[in-house]
Amino acid sequence: MSEDKKGSTNDLALWLGIGLSFGSLYGSLFHNIGLGIGMGLCFGVAIGLSLEKKNKQK
Repeated sequence: MSEDKKGSTNDLALWLGIGLSFGSLYGSLFHNIGLGIGMGLCFGVAIGLSLEKKNKQK
């Protein structure tokens, strides 16, 4: 593994999974799984992209 890739994470994939998990939980709690998955997907992508952009600027 090269030095610049060592210890790096893919923020988009991480937050996409976290968003989908929380979205599924939200959807099952409020009996609207489609809305929960959609919201989780949107929030996960938004957070992941913003963190990737922030890490690239450093």
